[in-house]
Amino acid sequence: MPSDKPYTRLKNGSLLPEFELGLLDGESVFLKSLIVPGKFLLIDFWGHWCAGCIQALPELRHVADELKNKLTIVSLHNRDRDEARKIIKSEGLHWLQAESSEALVEAFLVDSWPSYILVDGEGRIRELNIPRHEALKIIRESMPR
Repeated sequence: MPSDKPYTRLKNGSLLPEFELGLLDGESVFLKSLIVPGKFLLIDFWGHWCAGCIQALPELRHVADELKNKLTIVSLHNRDRDEARKIIKSEGLHWLQAESSEALVEAFLVDSWPSYILVDGEGRIRELNIPRHEALKIIRESMPR
């Protein structure tokens, strides 16, 4: 159970907490294992029922290809896994897809969908609940010219 004490909540600069993610393919992975030095991790909270989430998928697919050397994406789907699988297949989403949980939503202070968390290559939360375009700007600006 998350604490109600503000000093124990995640904030920008916090180390990424350890969570085991249940991937939609049946496997599991620890969130911290997705940290790669020199690469950002974008955590995408989405749901099949969220129009804004669905509208963002083509851009995320493009970015996953364009920035593959600087970015890892993990999408955490909220609710119906079968509906998520249909969308993942129809949209050709090729990055990690996992199930969200109340614990993840609470830990990352998610209060709207889609919601994005940007984590740096050292495992520190760079930005909680950052707009997608701002996260992508930070990543692109970090790339050598």
